Amino acid sequence: MNDSMWLYVQNMHSIEDECIVCIGDDGAEALRRDLIELGQAGWQAWLATHRAMVTKFLTSTPGERAKRKAWSDPVLQRRLAYGAYHSAGLAAAFVEQRDRVRPGGAYRDTCGVAADAATLVCCAYAWRWPFGCDPPFTGWQKVATDD
Repeated sequence: MNDSMWLYVQNMHSIEDECIVCIGDDGAEALRRDLIELGQAGWQAWLATHRAMVTKFLTSTPGERAKRKAWSDPVLQRRLAYGAYHSAGLAAAFVEQRDRVRPGGAYRDTCGVAADAATLVCCAYAWRWPFGCDPPFTGWQKVATDD
């Protein structure tokens, strides 16, 4: 990966950090309870319905987010921030892997490289929980943060 793409990946991880800060320690437990109440299927349905709003949250600066009155509701803000956290991690994983797949060479070898890269992106798709409290659902991965 060239240096400029590496900077993009680092900035994507910075967006993840912003989202964690937006939720905060107190908000993490409230988010956990909210997600448990929704259930995994409900959370996935909510994300599907609000994908454009999550992406807008992801691409907005913290100052822009603070100015949006529609996002001032704490429940909505936590959901958007957590969806954006997950999306930023996926984006970073995708960009990190994209340079591995190049045209040229045998198509079977390219297929193998692409399959490995896709597997790594799919692993990044696993739901990560970067807070001190337990994840809301079985199978979600608790991850350490740099705090």
